[in-house]
Amino acid sequence: MTGGLQSDRFLNLSGRTRHPMNMLAATSAFSFYALLSTVYKSTQALYAQPTNVSSLSDGLVDSDALPGVDVIVPCFNEDPCTLSACLESIANQDYDGKLRVYVVDDGSANLDAVRPVYDAYTRDPRFNLITLPQNMGKRKAQIAAIRRSFGDLVLNVRSDTIIGSDVVTKLALKMQNPAIGTAMGQLTASNRSDTWLTRLIDMGYWLACNEERAAQARFGAVMCCCGPCTIYRRSVLLLLLDQYETQFFRGKRSDFGEDRHLTILMLTAGYRTEYVPDAIAATVVPDRLGTYLRQQLRWARSTYPPAAPKKIVTDQLRSYPAAKTEIPELANAKHVFVKACARVNNPAENSHQPTRECERRMRGFRLPERTQSFLSCFGPIPQHFAQASSAERLALSQTARRAI
Repeated sequence: MTGGLQSDRFLNLSGRTRHPMNMLAATSAFSFYALLSTVYKSTQALYAQPTNVSSLSDGLVDSDALPGVDVIVPCFNEDPCTLSACLESIANQDYDGKLRVYVVDDGSANLDAVRPVYDAYTRDPRFNLITLPQNMGKRKAQIAAIRRSFGDLVLNVRSDTIIGSDVVTKLALKMQNPAIGTAMGQLTASNRSDTWLTRLIDMGYWLACNEERAAQARFGAVMCCCGPCTIYRRSVLLLLLDQYETQFFRGKRSDFGEDRHLTILMLTAGYRTEYVPDAIAATVVPDRLGTYLRQQLRWARSTYPPAAPKKIVTDQLRSYPAAKTEIPELANAKHVFVKACARVNNPAENSHQPTRECERRMRGFRLPERTQSFLSCFGPIPQHFAQASSAERLALSQTARRAI
C-alpha cells in the first residue's frame, strides 16, 4: 500500500511518469536565472549614478560661448492641441544661445487642421516650416531638416512631447565635451493618469532611464538615445547621414529603429553617448494594449543588424584596398560573390543570412588570385580593378559557368 502511494506521487494527470530529477533540474534552472537577474539588476543599480552637469555650467557665463541649437520636430497627422503644446514648450525655452526650430510636416492628411498651429508659430522668426509633398517617414523628415540646418547641435523632439524650459540648456551643457556625440534626456508619460497601461509604461520609462540608461552612461555607451528628446553633434551627424539614410532590414529599406540605429552609428564612430537625468521631457504613450504591442514589436525589430553587408573584408583579399572600403551599392545587391572557403574571414556577413547556393559552389576558388580575378570581372566592384582583356574575360566566364 505504501509503495503504491509513493508511485502515485510521480504520476501527473496524464498518467505519465514524472521523474524527480526533472523537477530538480527545472528548479535549479529557475533559481540560476533568478540569481543572474538579481546580480544584473543589482549591478545596474550600482552603476546607475546621476550625471552631474554643474561643473560644466561655470565656464558658460557668456551667451556667445553657447553653441547654436537647431530643434527638429517631425509631424505626421498630429493632434493640433498636442502639437501646439509641443511647439509652445520649445518656444518657451530659457536658452541664451541661438535657437532655431524646424517643423517638418511629413505629408499629414489633416494639414487643414494643423495649418493654424503652423501659422501661429511661424510668425516667430526662430520657427521654420518644411512641408513634404507626401508621407516619407520620420527618417526622411529628419534628414530634410538636418540638411537645411546650420547650428552646432541638433535636438530632435517628437511632435507629441513637451520639454521642460531648461532642457535645451542642460543638454547643450552636456555636449560641451567634444567626445560626446549624442545625449538624451529623461522621459516621462504625459498621459500617465489615463489608464493602468499608461501608469505601467511610465514606471517602465523611469526604470529604463534612471537605471538602464544611467548605468550605460557611466561608460559613455547608452545603447539607444530615445527620439522624443535627444541632441546630436551636427558635425558628426553630417558624416553619418548617408549611412543613416540607407539602413536596410532583410534587404529592404528600414522605416523603423531610427533612434537606435543613429545611436549605434555614433558609438561606432568613436563618440560617447550620454544620459542627462535632469533634462525632463513628457511624451504621450499608448493607452491601448494593441497599440502598445505594435510599438514594442517595431522597437524589437530595431535590435537586429542590417541584413545586407556593406563591406567586403577578407583576409585572402587584403591585397587591394577596395575590398576594405565601404560600397553603398552592396546594400541592394542580391548576390555578393565572396571567397567561401574555410580560411575566409568575413565579419560583414550577418549570422541570420542564409548561405547562397552560388557561394557554396564557389568553393573551387582555392587561391586568392583566382577569387580576385573572378571578382574583378563578375563581382559587384569591377570598377575598382583594371579591365581584363577579352580573352581573359572569356576564360573566366567559362570557369565561372563550370564552377556554378
